[in-house]
Amino acid sequence: MNVNIGYECLKTLGKILKDEKSFQIQIFTLETLDILEGFLQYKKIKYKKVFVSKYNIEDEELCILLKDNKNFEIGNHSKVILWSNERDRRFVPYKLVLTESEKERLVLKQLQSKKQDEETENKKEIDLKKKFIQNKKLSYCSISRTKIDAATYIANALDYLECVIVFCLVRESKLEKLCYEVKEVNEELTNKTTIKMALNNLVRHKIVTKKGNVYKINVHTQTVQKICEKIGFGKVFQ
Repeated sequence: MNVNIGYECLKTLGKILKDEKSFQIQIFTLETLDILEGFLQYKKIKYKKVFVSKYNIEDEELCILLKDNKNFEIGNHSKVILWSNERDRRFVPYKLVLTESEKERLVLKQLQSKKQDEETENKKEIDLKKKFIQNKKLSYCSISRTKIDAATYIANALDYLECVIVFCLVRESKLEKLCYEVKEVNEELTNKTTIKMALNNLVRHKIVTKKGNVYKINVHTQTVQKICEKIGFGKVFQ
């Protein structure tokens, strides 16, 4: 689907891309990459997509970096946009969140792009408009799907540490042992306070329950599977 339109939340980004000689920006969003690409095409900004493992730090072109590796370098004078919800402190964070009116415009464009027999088209239009009204607080990519995949939606909303915690909660529920398991997954995750803050966030969103120092997963197995897949532990979980 053609999504080449401007977005309110990307106005500042557009100005940065136009005025700055170098920048290192990280996009945080629940939307799909074609939203950003559509914006760049709308603004006639040239770019290329590249996996971080193949990225050349001497490259002077605007690059959208796709993460396939945690260990990669960036040039001080590079022009890069990291497409990842896993925080990298070398980049300036930037949120891509569409307004309700923008999502509605995209829904209408999607309806206009589908050429089917009249009866089927009318039914799909009613279904999609109804879904937009019911779910307009969600991302456009969730609204536009025939069926909203709750498991994937929840997994995409969690950051790296929260995903690691859920993975470790499959085996351990007590705080002390849980912190140890988190460290076993990633030796850099040693700060107990940070882990507790992430746990509190999971409890607040009802993904995890807490009783004393014991934490338990509060979502379906399918959701846990998606969360584990996000950090590369899908097969381990199985």
